[in-house]
Amino acid sequence: MPGGVLMAWFSLAFMGFVLCLLALRPDTRIALMVMPGWFIWLAIAYQLTHSNKPKPVADSAGHYS
Repeated sequence: MPGGVLMAWFSLAFMGFVLCLLALRPDTRIALMVMPGWFIWLAIAYQLTHSNKPKPVADSAGHYS
């Protein structure tokens, strides 16, 4: 894709700019400080609800005989 690497860097710079703007105001600074904890909580909840245990398949071998 033409400009793909450049646009990826531009996107990262834009996200950094937005984070800096959020840090300027006291009301958005609180949300900015809470955000890492929220992402950690989401990751833990995802791991608890989406375990990698194989689900048993009932009588799947009977279909191929």
